[in-house]
Amino acid sequence: MLGLYAERSSLMNEHVKASPKEFFLNLAVFAMLYVVAYVLIVLVNNCIDYFLPDTLFGGHMSIYSMRWEIALLIVTFPGFLIVSRVLGKIYTSEPAQQKARARQWLLYLTLFVTGITMVVIIVTVVFGLLMGELTTSLALKALVVFLVSGAVFEYHRQIGSDRATLSKLGAQCLAVVSTCAVVLAIGVGIYITGSPYQERRVRLDQEKVNELSGIQNAVIRYWEEKKKLPESLTDTDIRTYVRDSESIKEYEYKILNKETFSLCAEFKTSDKQDQDVKQYGLNKWAHEAGKVCFERSVVN
Repeated sequence: MLGLYAERSSLMNEHVKASPKEFFLNLAVFAMLYVVAYVLIVLVNNCIDYFLPDTLFGGHMSIYSMRWEIALLIVTFPGFLIVSRVLGKIYTSEPAQQKARARQWLLYLTLFVTGITMVVIIVTVVFGLLMGELTTSLALKALVVFLVSGAVFEYHRQIGSDRATLSKLGAQCLAVVSTCAVVLAIGVGIYITGSPYQERRVRLDQEKVNELSGIQNAVIRYWEEKKKLPESLTDTDIRTYVRDSESIKEYEYKILNKETFSLCAEFKTSDKQDQDVKQYGLNKWAHEAGKVCFERSVVN
């Protein structure tokens, strides 16, 4: 009886209270784990949509959202590794902290969320097949989710194990594989979205499109009042957008006939393959790199 009582007392004392420091470190590491896993899945799926577009369902990949995903991974994944390392040192010096109730709750919450995610993905794959979605693309997306979910399960197993019996080689392999996967995803994402230098050129061209649109509206307003096209852009009620904001040169404006005119500008990039341009209906200003002229009518 005394032995049984001692055993029960030992089991009850296994769960110790975590200090505020350990609690918030555990909260931070699991929060970053959720963010990294989710964002990695979304980013890789966007890459799949880029390389294997499904014409039936249309491209849902957004360059803008991909940049957010890359930024989140660049910040949260190193933070996750750093906090995990700090916790590892704490558990090595204080093994009893591994049995803290708050940590156990977070562990099993992670296990629960991962399990639910895998079930949802299986349902999504079956539904996509029934809807006729591209099999290769769908299969790759499902594979990505299973691999990420499997990595989360393995992470749960590693940190849920006793540090005395935990395989250092297994932990190192998991860290190396996950790091390679994240770096590869970020690299492919940057390849698709373009470098920061390229993005600056794209945004300068987008600003030119906005200015040309403003000029077009000013010319139409002038025609509605005077019933004729302005001889020059300085005759309109707009002054700010008359000059190219990058080169400070005046935009080229030509009268083609009584109701038609053209606007010309120099562009650094081409946006004809830009998914955001296609998605939001900006094709009327689609352009290649170099000098491009847009023919516009005041009656359309």
